[in-house]
Amino acid sequence: MSDSQSWKHIIGKWSYFVLEAKNIQLGLTLDGVDPFGDSSLCHSTWLVVLLNYNFSPWLVTKRYFMMLDLIILGKESMTSKNIDVYLEPFIEEL
Repeated sequence: MSDSQSWKHIIGKWSYFVLEAKNIQLGLTLDGVDPFGDSSLCHSTWLVVLLNYNFSPWLVTKRYFMMLDLIILGKESMTSKNIDVYLEPFIEEL
């Protein structure tokens, strides 16, 4: 389990969730993000990856334990204003 301030807050607020061994702690990450538009590439691909924080810290980012959940294509298709449109169906599925 991660020891970041965010996870400490979650554990402090919802301690009953952590005590149940069947519950899964997930982290959602984006790769390929260029929030300031500094990249001069004509094409952009954003990967949405899910990490399982129930593993030991050294196993969380190993490729066998990372789940690729969503691929968003196109430089203009994704901005910080509309990321929720792409993630909403995924979050509902979880």
